[in-house]
Amino acid sequence: MSKAQAVGRQGDLKITEAEEVPALKPRRGLFTILMVALAVWVGFLLALYFTTVLPREKEQLKPPTTSASATLLPDDQLPRP
Repeated sequence: MSKAQAVGRQGDLKITEAEEVPALKPRRGLFTILMVALAVWVGFLLALYFTTVLPREKEQLKPPTTSASATLLPDDQLPRP
């Protein structure tokens, strides 16, 4: 309680005076600066996503190349114990 006088004992409070706080006025310049900063930050995060995470996901979705399957031996060429 700002600038209030308390009278009483054992936690009993009586407010005798209160102060009114003036309302805040809108600040368009500050709002504009903060919105531009937010847009730049979101753009930066999107750029990081598209340059780092998305290429890895595309690589995982590709089917295996023929060079990997070419290393497998046919059944008749497998070594026998």
